[in-house]
Amino acid sequence: MPKPYSLDLRQRVVKAYEEGNESYAAVGVHFNVGEATVNRWVARFRSTGSLEPLPHGRGPDSIVDEKGLSVLCGLLDEQRDATRNELAQAYLEQTGVSLSVATVGRKLVQLGYTRKKKPFMPPSVKHPK
Repeated sequence: MPKPYSLDLRQRVVKAYEEGNESYAAVGVHFNVGEATVNRWVARFRSTGSLEPLPHGRGPDSIVDEKGLSVLCGLLDEQRDATRNELAQAYLEQTGVSLSVATVGRKLVQLGYTRKKKPFMPPSVKHPK
């Protein structure tokens, strides 16, 4: 996610709009920001008196809680070579909660497991000549 615009820029944009007779679009062009951005900043300043960027919203809570992580660890102890698809299916059978393959992968990373990139192949046997 990109960084928010600086507080200094926000203050200069709102000050320019409040002091001048220019439109949102004209101020936006002058400061290289969008017209809607100028509109939002001016509206927020008028309603709250602040131009501080809002905190990030975090996103939805995970469907795999601490108990779910321990279930996943148990499944990994039982089946060390299980694929993410197999782990998702086993998790569904054990808990009744359906997980996507991507969610299983993220949780494995969270638990500290790494991805096996190549299948195990025994070393080549050199035949005597």
